[in-house]
Amino acid sequence: MTRGKGRSAHRPYYSTPAKDPNTMDVDRINISCLSPDERQKRMREGLCFLCEKKGHIANDRQFHPQSGSFTRARMIQPRLDTDTITWIKKMREDLAQKKETSKEETREEQIAYVRNVFNNMTDEE
Repeated sequence: MTRGKGRSAHRPYYSTPAKDPNTMDVDRINISCLSPDERQKRMREGLCFLCEKKGHIANDRQFHPQSGSFTRARMIQPRLDTDTITWIKKMREDLAQKKETSKEETREEQIAYVRNVFNNMTDEE
């Protein structure tokens, strides 16, 4: 492919991987999949494409703070069960306790070091 005086047109040197048709995007919901009839109905009645309420449009950040004119999908936050929450709290407590223990050990080590240096000093030092 050439353009002008022997220069080649820009070709990307990378390729995009083919999307596996069997993969599932379990964390996303496509909100732009309104049927043409449903879209026309909502436009005719002045309804929001997202929540079907009157008085605003889908990319109005006052009503839909996470949406925008280029937003196609919205993330769904996973719900944590009580066992997972309990486990997370216990891990946080254990980590906090380890930090306190390591601070105390470090402090004790520092005191021992200073005492050792002080005890090994000569009268002239």
